Amino acid sequence: MKLEDIKKIGIAGAGTMGSGIAQIFARKGYEVVVTDIKEEFLQNSKRLVNIFNSSLIEEGLMEVGEVENIEKNIKYSLDKKVFSDCDLIIEAIIEKMDIKQDFWKEVEEIAKSDAIFATNTSGLSINGISEKLKDKTRFIGMHFWNPPHIIP
Repeated sequence: MKLEDIKKIGIAGAGTMGSGIAQIFARKGYEVVVTDIKEEFLQNSKRLVNIFNSSLIEEGLMEVGEVENIEKNIKYSLDKKVFSDCDLIIEAIIEKMDIKQDFWKEVEEIAKSDAIFATNTSGLSINGISEKLKDKTRFIGMHFWNPPHIIP
């Protein structure tokens, strides 16, 4: 897959990192879908994206007119099946090896055969996280700095 082939990005994890990563890609015009395990986490992600947008506007780093497109480009879901048509899937979930491994094993069954898998881990082994995958060649580390909307 080439960079220009990436149109839709899935993000697992609606916390600070996942929300910031979603904001970055949505701002660049990508279709983004954010998932998490509870509706309250998704609602918090929407709130965080609004805070990130406001802070960028206040600092003169973003125009007010960009907010509508960012909001339009981000969808939220509790169902991992939304990853089925994503070109790039970025995981920013809890830093626990077994949870990350199980997540990727499940996503591999759902995702397109050419989708790229990326973890945002800050301290776990990339090889360890991908251990349960059938096709490890599509798995990468993609670490974003915190806060990602400021320091991607």
